Amino acid sequence: MFSNKKKENSEALDARNHVAQGTLMKGTLTSQGGLRIDGKVEGDIEAIGKLVIGEKGEVIGNITCKDAEIEGKVSGTINSSGLIYFKPTATMEGELSAHSMKMDPGAVYIGSLDMRSAKQNAAQLNGKADRVPEKGKVAH
Repeated sequence: MFSNKKKENSEALDARNHVAQGTLMKGTLTSQGGLRIDGKVEGDIEAIGKLVIGEKGEVIGNITCKDAEIEGKVSGTINSSGLIYFKPTATMEGELSAHSMKMDPGAVYIGSLDMRSAKQNAAQLNGKADRVPEKGKVAH
């Protein structure tokens, strides 16, 4: 009688997928749970859970996620509705759109930064960008 759908969704978010060191993946990678990259991904990544890019990890492509912890290299864009945390070994070049960002000394970031409210980022990530004001404009 009772649905376990809420429990299943929670378990999917807690699950962690892994691209191991020495692995090269080309193409689009979608994860309903958490994702850890210790190898190299050339393509777009969408992670519903937390994304971790390990110290040896490298991503060349666009990333959409809730939260991310970056220790390795990213070249592309990151769209996040949560926190992006750059650890001391992190290097990123590209555009970043996030609700909040933390950067440890030693981390390198080259690019443009757009920090909006979590609600605005979530709307943008869900394809409702028409409700989000353009850069430099105020919503009424």
